[in-house]
Amino acid sequence: MDYFDINDPAIRAKIIIENEKAFAFPTNIPIVPGHTLICPKRPVSRIDELLIDERNAIFDLQER
Repeated sequence: MDYFDINDPAIRAKIIIENEKAFAFPTNIPIVPGHTLICPKRPVSRIDELLIDERNAIFDLQER
């Protein structure tokens, strides 16, 4: 599985907002205008692998 690498210059240049555990950037092929991905900084295969602080960090960015 491919992951979004926050250290990739192409991704880093697009980051809209980030916190200690997550980051957000617009998709290359948006479904609707403003479509944004919020990703954990630690790679995981499934959402249930996220730690509670990582989930909270994602929801924090969603609210902002």
